Amino acid sequence: MVDDRQREQVVNKQCNVKSCESWSSWSPWSSCSQTCGQGNQETRRSCIDVRGMEVAAPGESRGCKGNGFMTKACFSSPCPQWQSWMPWSTCTVSCGLGESQRMRQCNLPGQCPGSKAERKSCGSACYSQWSPWTACTKSCFGGTKLRSRECMYSVETGRQCSGPSQDQETCNTGFCEQWNTWSQWSVCTNPTNSCGDGTKLRSRDCTGEIGQPGCQGNPFEETTCVTRACQWSDWKRSSACSATCGEGRASFTRSCEQEGKCEGLATSTRTCIDAQCPGWQPWSEWGECSVTCGSGRKTKTRTCNGQLHYDCRGSLEQVMACNAGACANGMFPGAPSSFGSTYNTGFSQNSGYGSTNTGGYSGGYNFFGGNAGGDVMDSRDNTNVWNQFFGLG
Repeated sequence: MVDDRQREQVVNKQCNVKSCESWSSWSPWSSCSQTCGQGNQETRRSCIDVRGMEVAAPGESRGCKGNGFMTKACFSSPCPQWQSWMPWSTCTVSCGLGESQRMRQCNLPGQCPGSKAERKSCGSACYSQWSPWTACTKSCFGGTKLRSRECMYSVETGRQCSGPSQDQETCNTGFCEQWNTWSQWSVCTNPTNSCGDGTKLRSRDCTGEIGQPGCQGNPFEETTCVTRACQWSDWKRSSACSATCGEGRASFTRSCEQEGKCEGLATSTRTCIDAQCPGWQPWSEWGECSVTCGSGRKTKTRTCNGQLHYDCRGSLEQVMACNAGACANGMFPGAPSSFGSTYNTGFSQNSGYGSTNTGGYSGGYNFFGGNAGGDVMDSRDNTNVWNQFFGLG
């Protein structure tokens, strides 16, 4: 008998443990599935058995685990694409038919298909201008008048106008009778036809009967006025002058046509002169030159108020030489025609001393020269006056 320990042992051992199938290498990535914008790329691999044949994954020995293909996103370049439409523009007309448009933009100008603008008809119905008012239904005490307008473009636009097509208004609401315009004011008068306060009137007529609703009130109106300004009388002296001669002061009074109606004072202290005081009066202005050409004289005078030589001492007259310019013949007026001859003159004047002075001057004036000399302003020195007259001074 054989011992079991002497029997042959059978041992099982795995062999050919390597899978019968395996993946091939990945293929190159395919081209992007889109020519613009975002697309996909793909790569593949095959499951190959030990005979080199492609079998369906994962194979009999399940040697091809996993996917046989992979994808990834790709982007070559932007695709032309329109942006969103902008809002429609305002209609080109507010009344009637017009046009509205909207625009859009392409991200790649000129490459987007279609138009960048859209247009559509638009419009609205609208009223015409109001017609003139109709005649008032009444001439007074409240009537009505009407006006209308037409809705235009309602058919074309399929819309209706907003607001009423007719308008009504009250007219001629005044009373049927009414006052006419007031007349002009009458002339201002008073019973005595004097200056000061008076009255004036005006009136008005009613188109109907006075007392009716439209003609309430008085047809006459009276108001106060001033007929004319009251005047003062001339001033009259009411007291003696403060000076017996010359300028003094005195009280003067005057009266008004109506007491209290004149402006100003009724009394005043004013200048008075009862008599001139003895003495000289002011000199007069200088008179005209005695000649129109050459040398002459001019005078001025004064008068005495009182007794001459007692109240007034001095001369009544003053004389001054004057020159009116060269004469046309170069000579003195009235001069002798022959040079070297003499020219005599006599001059009489009241000097103011109660005597008459007569000066007979025979100077033998030589018109080639010669000079008695001296400027004289007083008529008592006649010699120098005439020397200036002939231009020898």
